[in-house]
Amino acid sequence: MFDYGVRDENYCYTYKDILDNGQTIEFIFWAWDNNVFSVQMEIYSKRKKKSAQFLEATGKCGLQGLILARLVLKCFIEFLEETTPIGTTKYIMITGSDNRRMRIYKHFLTKLGFEYTRTKFKFMGMCRDVEGKKVPIVY
Repeated sequence: MFDYGVRDENYCYTYKDILDNGQTIEFIFWAWDNNVFSVQMEIYSKRKKKSAQFLEATGKCGLQGLILARLVLKCFIEFLEETTPIGTTKYIMITGSDNRRMRIYKHFLTKLGFEYTRTKFKFMGMCRDVEGKKVPIVY
């Protein structure tokens, strides 16, 4: 389900699909420090998408995008659980590009075991240990 490769000189897992409205939805799970994965979701219409450095809200997929995002996230958690050696801790970190998105993420991700905490990069976000244990502050 997930492709593994190098993008922008960093290792990542990716998943891409086409929504009912014709837009492309892409999930990128960036691997940082070998134990922290940062999640990036992009929804775009055109074949040539803008650089990730200049993100803007262009997705108009509504509920379908949220449902797919939850499904893909759950699959990625299961994938990490299956592939992570026993005794190794892996974290998934999700941050919002604005306060509105962060409130939505808090509401839905708490149900998946995520906690609102300070991330490794010194800003607030949602974190989860792959094994579902309590997440320490990830500095």
